[in-house]
Amino acid sequence: MILGSHESDVGPTPEEISMRKKTIRLAGLFVAVALLLGLNLYAQQTNVGGITGTVRDASGAVIPEADVEAVNQATQVRQKAVTNRSGIYTIPLLQIGNYTVTVSKAGFQKSVRAISRCCQV
Repeated sequence: MILGSHESDVGPTPEEISMRKKTIRLAGLFVAVALLLGLNLYAQQTNVGGITGTVRDASGAVIPEADVEAVNQATQVRQKAVTNRSGIYTIPLLQIGNYTVTVSKAGFQKSVRAISRCCQV
């Protein structure tokens, strides 16, 4: 820009004003969509939970590599996990409901337990 020029006194052109308005509208739309998606994800997160536990034998020793299965009693949806070397398992993202949890491993008796109202916050 040249000092003393009259261009700085003119202000933005109608095209520039129109472009600024479009940019503001797009930014507002982006914020609205982001908020809606965030609320939707939050709502989904509140409808799920998980089960975490430790599998032990009768003497209290942990059982690594045991198979764990949770079955939703209403939908029959099955989710599986395997215990780690500390006997701990986690089955995330379970819908709220009643579950039957089965633990099995070769050489051990199968264990079946019912969990009522799992994952309810």
